[in-house]
Amino acid sequence: MGTITVTCYKGVGAGDIRQFTLRTEQPLSEVRAQLTNERFITPDGPDAAYRFVAMQSDSSALQDSLVAPDAERVIPLAGVLRNGSVLVCTNVRASRAPDLLGTGTDRFADRNVRVQVWLNNNDAEAQAANRAAGATKLMMLNKVRPSNSRISGYYENVCICVDGSVVGFNLTSWGGAGFQYFIGPDAGEPIVNADLNICLWNNPNQFATASIWRYSRRAQSIQIKSTSSLGIPGAETLRYQKVVFKARNIRSYSQDGKVYRSDQNPPSPGFQTFSGATNVATVPGGAITPGTPVPGPPSGQQFGKPIYDIATDDWSRALGEVVVYFFVFPTWQMADTVIRDINAAVLM
Repeated sequence: MGTITVTCYKGVGAGDIRQFTLRTEQPLSEVRAQLTNERFITPDGPDAAYRFVAMQSDSSALQDSLVAPDAERVIPLAGVLRNGSVLVCTNVRASRAPDLLGTGTDRFADRNVRVQVWLNNNDAEAQAANRAAGATKLMMLNKVRPSNSRISGYYENVCICVDGSVVGFNLTSWGGAGFQYFIGPDAGEPIVNADLNICLWNNPNQFATASIWRYSRRAQSIQIKSTSSLGIPGAETLRYQKVVFKARNIRSYSQDGKVYRSDQNPPSPGFQTFSGATNVATVPGGAITPGTPVPGPPSGQQFGKPIYDIATDDWSRALGEVVVYFFVFPTWQMADTVIRDINAAVLM
């Protein structure tokens, strides 16, 4: 085979992206030597040790997603490229802001609850805010971990969007007579404080979806902002990043003089976490910062008529509880590099 132009990434900062002329059948050991000779990466040292990301892996586990140095002599360049032209190196000894590895997904799930995050273009003000932020896409990732095995940290579910993005959520759950749901960060204002319900009326015992794009107690949209811009102390950041989505079964309720009831228990095992991705996703640590939901521009979403005499299961018997950690890209340019260039083939 002939030579090709490969775009190599070791981050998103100045000097972290360069193009090289390489051969697809070239062993990774030779690629490493060339990248080192041309001063793109450095030899292994106390603070830096670069490993090639196996971009065609479907697992984010480090033993699957990173190429071990002793395997580089038998693995050709073509075996780790994304889209035939993208090569990613990660510093497995980065002590601050390490790269993150995860698998792309279009939903998060736990038992009988499923969650999807989407950009809110339903409200005119939200659409304008997203346009101003340059928010055109977001990332949803499962099983996210640092590329540095010495750094503790594992996120089952992660959502990353441009700072200032206005979003909405789809929460799908099984319900008997219906279900009641909660959405909110560990610290900060709840978005839905268990004060909204999905009613199944005369068709009980099934799955249904709640679409929400505003706070339940104020007519404002849901905006994701960096915790640093809000003055949140570093020690508190994780609690603001962590957003819980959960639902509980409604056994009975009344409306307009009629009582709706179901004593059926939820099915098992419920939803399975789904990922349509075939490749691992790589997020350079320098490209993101912690984010959290806050009230955003006005929203015109309306809710239905109230129901009364609501009997629910206790939250200890929740139908499912999905935890999502939010991060933001500081700029749309950063988002574009990570989403469209580095991870172009990953489902998000």
